[in-house]
Amino acid sequence: MTQPKPELLPEYRQFDFWLGSWEMFDYSSGKKGQLIGNNTITLLCNDYVIHEHAEMVNGIVGYAHLIYNKSDNQWHRMWVDNLGNVDWFAGGLK
Repeated sequence: MTQPKPELLPEYRQFDFWLGSWEMFDYSSGKKGQLIGNNTITLLCNDYVIHEHAEMVNGIVGYAHLIYNKSDNQWHRMWVDNLGNVDWFAGGLK
């Protein structure tokens, strides 16, 4: 049985511009746009969750999940990678 999809608030669409596959470049301190990795951004869980999959040329592979929390009006992101790093972020667009 298919459950109805809840209506998404406009806030859940704030990062839709990021969806897709991207090459990542480093333009800091003389790097001159050196390719540092690839990033794929998709939607999960009835389009409420943004899933990030990053593969860096140095061998680091990481994943993140982002979701807008209507209870506190903030975006929440958790990042994990193959080095055992875990980072939590919360905030919003400014």
